[in-house]
Amino acid sequence: MKGTRALLAIFAACIFLDYSNANFPEAMWSVDEAFGGGSDEMSNGPDTEVSTTPTPREQWPDAGDSGAGANSGGSDGFADSSGGSGMSEDERPVKASLVTDGSRGQGSLFSNPTNQKTVVGKGIYETAGFIDMSIDNFGHIVDGIPTDKISFSKEDYVYLNKGSLDGVRVGDTFMALHLSENEILHPVSEDLLGYKVVIDGVLQAIETNESVTKARITGAFRTIERGHVIMPFESPRIPTFDPDEPPADKSIRGYVVDGQVSKGGFSEGDIVYFDVSGSEGVEPGDLFDIIEDHKVIGKSGTMVEVLPKVIGQARIIGVRGAGSTAYILYSVSEVLPGAKVVYAVMREPGS
Repeated sequence: MKGTRALLAIFAACIFLDYSNANFPEAMWSVDEAFGGGSDEMSNGPDTEVSTTPTPREQWPDAGDSGAGANSGGSDGFADSSGGSGMSEDERPVKASLVTDGSRGQGSLFSNPTNQKTVVGKGIYETAGFIDMSIDNFGHIVDGIPTDKISFSKEDYVYLNKGSLDGVRVGDTFMALHLSENEILHPVSEDLLGYKVVIDGVLQAIETNESVTKARITGAFRTIERGHVIMPFESPRIPTFDPDEPPADKSIRGYVVDGQVSKGGFSEGDIVYFDVSGSEGVEPGDLFDIIEDHKVIGKSGTMVEVLPKVIGQARIIGVRGAGSTAYILYSVSEVLPGAKVVYAVMREPGS
């Protein structure tokens, strides 16, 4: 019996040595190869400049340190467009959307096109708006038909103060938008953040001469009035994300500034604006927990602050300037301006 066991042990050792010396070039690969050669593209889309050293808020800023001051200008995702006059054929205004164009994880393990989801539906995405100090504009609506109307809606006709000398051709489409009358102040620091940029509708040029264009309103999301700004427009490509992609290694904190529709509080399905931006590493598709400070009555009878309570979650759908636009996925209680938001490192499967 002992001799048999010894023979079996020798046989097993030979097999182990044989496999340990074997090569499996087609069955093995390195971690770098599996993750696209260690590329940083897993979290950053193409042509997206995100700081390699994010500046997370170490603590909630006080009234003098909100980190959400006036917009420094330029676009951090939402595309800008401006027009001139006397343009040649090659200098016609470039059509642009006001929402982030791009998807996450291009060329990465999580860029499989069969497993991508859009950040939000097309109609919501195109009309979400944002907060900015000003808006570049190509022209304005100067009149409409009938001329006695104060505001215009779908299928009405309006006149634009741009024509063929500005590069406008029949069939071109434009976005109508305007700035809100009221200034938007940070709910904590009271810094001026800008104004809401309200998306009103879409127009299509049907007649044009050198300096004026007649356009039909093909889509009206709100009333359209004389003086509203126009910008060349094309339906944007909605950013996508992979629901299986794990959270990135970043720590971002901020506040809910306001909502698309100003009201006392916000809930599931509402568009809200945050004071966190691309310079802090925010990208379309990011999830943020909406939290509120939570206190309980301690043994001494005084209120004691405990762990923050998560009252909802929102997904970033666009990033521009010093802020971002988000869609509330769910909420268990009313979300008020000034509510804290934190980049979500824990999430439900498929969210």
